[in-house]
Amino acid sequence: MSLFSCKYDGCSDDSSSTEESDDNIVGDENNFEELMKHELESDIISYSSNHFLLASSEQLTNDDLLYDPEEDKINERFAKHLQKVSQNGQIFEDTTDAILNCPGCMSLLSLNCQRHSKYRTQYRTMFTLNCKVADEKTQVPAAIDLSQGTSSADIEDLKKVVCEICNTPVGVLESNGVYHLFNVLASHG
Repeated sequence: MSLFSCKYDGCSDDSSSTEESDDNIVGDENNFEELMKHELESDIISYSSNHFLLASSEQLTNDDLLYDPEEDKINERFAKHLQKVSQNGQIFEDTTDAILNCPGCMSLLSLNCQRHSKYRTQYRTMFTLNCKVADEKTQVPAAIDLSQGTSSADIEDLKKVVCEICNTPVGVLESNGVYHLFNVLASHG
């Protein structure tokens, strides 16, 4: 006898199974096969008739195209609106070094920022979205280079900035209102 052989056929020796129940099982299998075949044929006919109707019509809708040519304009207006809201009603430059997102929840943090010339993952901005300033003061990592002219007294006044959605620390806020965001995901345009 081999290691994996098994003589159990699913029925006990004292079972009352007969040929008649085997015929019922075969009949049920055939009914199931017929039902599935009928359903498949109806799906194929339905698909091919819809495909024929789409091919015969010259005018395709945006849903058929899976593309809306106006969507880019709508998105641009929405981004301008967000920028205006985050910048106290003002729109400054159209150019930004990056669009910043929270690494924890991907929420938008800034639409207008400047990238640090030496530390490529640090950004400076005056306008943020979805950021809140924590009451506690924070220690600045050694790799963070703040604005020129920042005194040691200003460094002591740095406040921790966290994502408003998920509370992930994303940077610090100077007493002069400049945000330094360094724990962010940046998308460069």
